[in-house]
Amino acid sequence: MKAIYIAGPMRGIPLWNFPEFDRVALQLRCAGWQVFNPAQHDRDEGLDENDYPKLPAWFTLEKALQWDFAKIIEA
Repeated sequence: MKAIYIAGPMRGIPLWNFPEFDRVALQLRCAGWQVFNPAQHDRDEGLDENDYPKLPAWFTLEKALQWDFAKIIEA
């Protein structure tokens, strides 16, 4: 199966831009792609976009980027 990582701006955008990531993920899945969506991954880890702009203490950019880079390589 084809895999793709969704990249785009998140910081400084309301709701961390999760709605746009979700919209693009749906389009890509409908086109037959396996999608790595960092917004969904952040949600799965416990980040709630409705808490924007406050990030929880456990959230670190380093941890997020480790997942991102791994998925970019996998895609």
